Amino acid sequence: MSPPMSPSLARLAARSNVHIRDVKVVRDKLHKMIEDGGLDNLQIVTDFDRTLTSHYVSPGVSGQSCHGIFETYPKFTDDFFARSRALLNKYHPIEMDPYMAREEKHKHMDFWWTETQKLICEQEVYKHGVEDIVEFARQSNKFSLRSMAPEMLQLAHKDGVPVTILSAGIGNIIEYVLKGYDALFPDNTEIVSNIMEFDPDTERLVSFRGPQIHCLTKKSALTDYITHDQQRKERHNVICTHGVSLRRPLNCYARTLDSDRLVVTQ
Repeated sequence: MSPPMSPSLARLAARSNVHIRDVKVVRDKLHKMIEDGGLDNLQIVTDFDRTLTSHYVSPGVSGQSCHGIFETYPKFTDDFFARSRALLNKYHPIEMDPYMAREEKHKHMDFWWTETQKLICEQEVYKHGVEDIVEFARQSNKFSLRSMAPEMLQLAHKDGVPVTILSAGIGNIIEYVLKGYDALFPDNTEIVSNIMEFDPDTERLVSFRGPQIHCLTKKSALTDYITHDQQRKERHNVICTHGVSLRRPLNCYARTLDSDRLVVTQ
């Protein structure tokens, strides 16, 4: 006999902005998670841009991504803004194209990420100034974490539930965003993303550490990471929050863990 639906799940399913394809399946998975080790066997995997961060910062106004935060900083050159916007206008439709062959799209995404990273490196970005760039964007209301996202990360830290943030954005930016919300817990949260590298003497940004992570390489990035992290590899119950680009890597991740208890939210 299936377990009864909890009052909290019933309230959640009744909300107009919550869509659950099969409430019974979700209820049964959650019940199995509780029976199978509870918090001790649980982990969270989440995207960052427009998942932990809000899609809109005000009605009709989209929030910035990790890369987009650089486009909000007034001290960069007009040439940077123009070239960055031109790349976005050309390659974002390609990223969203559901009909383009994966191999062809992969080449375009490689080029887009490479050129964008080159543009950022051409600016005078210093290690000590990255936090200022993030804080300027935050104070200018260019991005925000979703309601209750900081509390979720804080609760996961309190209860010892590991969190993996898998992002095609920029890990250094993610760290400072979370820090600004008192939600950065290095002992509990791992960020798998593109990382800025700074000159050891001048501390100026010179490159991005490989391998490159974009929408089509998240699967391999997550699989490679989890293979070398014993703590996460042993936790078979996974709560995932993601956008479209994480659907395939997360399904692969569940197979890697040999888990049928994958609860996914979008």
